[in-house]
Amino acid sequence: MKNNYLKVLLIEDDRVDQLAFKRFVDQSGLKYDYEVVSSFREAKSILTEKKFDVVITDYFLGDGTAFDVFNHVADSTVIITTGTGDEEIAVRAMKTGAYDYLIKDPDRNYLTVLPVTVENALKQKKADDNKKRLRLLESAVHHAFDPVIIVKHSSAGIENTEIVYVNKIFTKVTGYQPAEVMGKSPEFLFAKEIDENEINCTKRYHRTKNIRKKTPS
Repeated sequence: MKNNYLKVLLIEDDRVDQLAFKRFVDQSGLKYDYEVVSSFREAKSILTEKKFDVVITDYFLGDGTAFDVFNHVADSTVIITTGTGDEEIAVRAMKTGAYDYLIKDPDRNYLTVLPVTVENALKQKKADDNKKRLRLLESAVHHAFDPVIIVKHSSAGIENTEIVYVNKIFTKVTGYQPAEVMGKSPEFLFAKEIDENEINCTKRYHRTKNIRKKTPS
């Protein structure tokens, strides 16, 4: 296993294209730990055993198409290559989940843009994954059984910290609507708690005082 190398799977049924890919990667010094297969059947087999960062697949394979590959790719970035430009296929490829669609030219100059394509695709996938995690976190917070407050931290101190989010349970427990607390320091919540404690202590004091007055000596 090569450290810091991208694990790349090339699915290509054309022997010349396979050799061109290997030569380009080796001569360019790209940090690709690559494997090459010639058919959908081989791709299906290896994808059940190994995980790849990037899968580069020709659209037309001897025993299937790139769309057959998608059903067996778990969490890899997929880039499709094809010898014929077809706008309908390109649109379908992007909708299916391909991160890019490259047209192979006779001189195989498309390989020169492959490293940038791979890099951009991985960046896009990372951004997409972060968005998914954020949506999951937002959903978890929104449906939490306890009050949740999210604040924007300030190095100037807690008095300059702002509330940027509260969930439904917070509103139910405190009685404050989101619009009433947004942009405020969470300090006011502690001040309210202190005031209520003082009121409760005062009430208990007066109740005790009244009981003592009523008790016969």
